Amino acid sequence: MVFFSENITAQAPTVTSFSPTVVTMRTSVTIVGSRFTNASGVTFGGTAAVSFTVISDTQIKAIVGLDATGAVRVTNASGTGTGGNITYVAAAATPATAAINQVITDFNGFWSSSATSATPSRQPDARHNMTAFAYNGTTYSTGVSDLMLTLNLIFYNAGDYRALPINTVTGNTTGNSNYLALGTKIDGDANASNYLSPTVSSLKVKDVLTDGIKGLDLGTGVTNISSSMVLDFSVSSVVNAAINDAKPDIVVTQIASPSDVVDIYAFTDANGNIVGRPVQSNLNSVAAIGTSKLDLFTLPTNTAYATATPIDNG
Repeated sequence: MVFFSENITAQAPTVTSFSPTVVTMRTSVTIVGSRFTNASGVTFGGTAAVSFTVISDTQIKAIVGLDATGAVRVTNASGTGTGGNITYVAAAATPATAAINQVITDFNGFWSSSATSATPSRQPDARHNMTAFAYNGTTYSTGVSDLMLTLNLIFYNAGDYRALPINTVTGNTTGNSNYLALGTKIDGDANASNYLSPTVSSLKVKDVLTDGIKGLDLGTGVTNISSSMVLDFSVSSVVNAAINDAKPDIVVTQIASPSDVVDIYAFTDANGNIVGRPVQSNLNSVAAIGTSKLDLFTLPTNTAYATATPIDNG
C-alpha cells in the first residue's frame, strides 16, 4: 500500500472562443471557455467590459466598452485566460444637419408639428400615425396617407416607410422611472391615468414601438430606457441603389427629454458581427419639433424589457 499527498490548487480560466468577433460600443459578446464561475474581470484589448454576466462555468456574456480592439481575456483569482483578438469598429458621429424639422400625422384628420406648441387644443392626445416628415428642405411622405397630404396641399417626395420588425428586446429595467408613454385618451380617460385599462394593461415595449399603420403610431412610446436595452431588428434585404441617394433611409423618433447618453445604431450579419460603419447620435442635441399630451405608466424594476407590462400609473 502506497500513500502520497498532493496539493490541489485553483486554476486560471481558459478562453476557447467568442462571438461576435467584429464589434462596436455596447455590443454583447458571448465568451466560451472554462473555469468562469468565479471570474472577476473581462477585458477586450485591455479595455474592461462595461459589464459581464457569468452564465455558467463555461460561458460569459459581456458588454464591450469603447475602443476595445485586441485580445479577449477572462480573469479569476488564479490568473487570466486569453483567447483570440476582437475587432472594434468605431461609430461615426451624426451631423446636426440630420435633424428633422417637421412631422405631419393623421391626428384629427391632419396635424402638423409646426403649429402646435402654443395651441393646447391641437396637441395630440391619442393614437396618430406619421404621414410625412421634413428633412433638409424636402417633405417625404411615409406612404400612410398620400391622399391626405395632397388634399391639404402638401408637396412631397413619395416614400414608403415603416417600423422595422423587432426581433428581440434585451436588457432589464433599472431604477423606478421606466414608463410607457401613451396619449392621454388611449386609456379611455382624458383626465386621469388608468394602467388597468384593457388598452394599456398588457402593452410591452415591443408593442408601443411597432403599433399603428405600418408601425408608425407616434401616440405611444417608452421613456427612460437604460443603456442595457438593445433592440434587434430583422432586415431581410437592402436596396443597394438607395444607400447613397438623397432620401433618408432610417428615421429615428424620440419623445420626452433625452439624456446626453450616446445611442449607437449598426447593421450586423447573422452572427452579430458589425457590417459597415456604425452611427452614433446624441438625441439631446436635437430640438423638439412638437408638443403632445401623454400619460405615463410605470414598468416594474429589475424586469426584462421584453416582458415588462405596466404595474402602476406614473
